[in-house]
Amino acid sequence: MCSMGEGIYEGKVVMTKYCETCDYLLDDRGHCGECQVKDNYNNIDKPFHYNQAGIECIDYIKQVLGKEGFIAYCRGNVMKYNHRAFYKGNPTEDMAKAEQYLQWANDTLKEIHK
Repeated sequence: MCSMGEGIYEGKVVMTKYCETCDYLLDDRGHCGECQVKDNYNNIDKPFHYNQAGIECIDYIKQVLGKEGFIAYCRGNVMKYNHRAFYKGNPTEDMAKAEQYLQWANDTLKEIHK
């Protein structure tokens, strides 16, 4: 089962469908990637919606920004998740995301300062 809503895409009204279990957007076939692949993905360091066509979004960001830019990006996300953790419904998840970004920043610093 799913819930539906309307959206605008390129000036046209389109119907959007959301999973009733996790409220994520369903794909064109009506499948929820979040629910179907929970064993391979998680919301902290490998969310399904950031892994398309075999490309991990965080790896792409690191490649485009370079190591120094990526460290700055990670530090900004640590601040963001720490700041908003207690304003949303799941502070432990936001704090875990902050911890993950800190880990990625530290790992990248180790690559630079071998």
